[in-house]
Amino acid sequence: MPDEPEVSVWLDPAFEPGLLSVVIPTYNRAALLLETLESVFKQDYRPLEVIVADDGSTDDTLAQVRGLEPPTGVELRVVEGPHKSGTAARNRGASECGGEYVMFLDSDDLLHKGALAALVAGIGEADVVFGRWREWFSHDNPPRFGPEVRRAAGDDLLVELLRNEWLLPSAVLHRRRSLLRVTGWDEKFTSQDDYEFMVRIALAGARAAAVEVLVADYRRHGTGQLSD
Repeated sequence: MPDEPEVSVWLDPAFEPGLLSVVIPTYNRAALLLETLESVFKQDYRPLEVIVADDGSTDDTLAQVRGLEPPTGVELRVVEGPHKSGTAARNRGASECGGEYVMFLDSDDLLHKGALAALVAGIGEADVVFGRWREWFSHDNPPRFGPEVRRAAGDDLLVELLRNEWLLPSAVLHRRRSLLRVTGWDEKFTSQDDYEFMVRIALAGARAAAVEVLVADYRRHGTGQLSD
């Protein structure tokens, strides 16, 4: 599909070619967030920027993040804002990112080794690419994993989504040009915001690709699943 006019009001059209931006919304999740960040720092893709979009945390989240030293080739930044919602934090973080590629990684999920490199390699000419993920019941005794979840790209992303093919944000990589066709995460949604967002991405004409690689663990830990 030919490129469409940029109608976005949430992203600057300018970007650094090849740069991958990981936007992590968070609220009062210091311990879990540090594990998430460690999984990002272990990625071998470069150049890489990590933007922690804090949603008004009242614990020591900000102090913990600011005490970290990211590895060579990785830039770590914190974007602060008042407590509103996870969607508001995603929008806030995205507005500060400069990557050609963008991932919205939840602050309790983990990336597998080589996940970002695999997604970039697999995107080809598509607008969005996704890999496999699995549920991780980290608070069970002992902790356990669910089966791998695989989604096919198909010829029509919207049709796949309407078949209830929900996509985990932490397993999805977007091209900036695709994100520019929408107007950000809808902050009115308190649930199913990720599904609604992807439906709008699809309606804007996004072409999808998939990689047969396990890229993320979706942490399931009872209450407080969302960053808001």
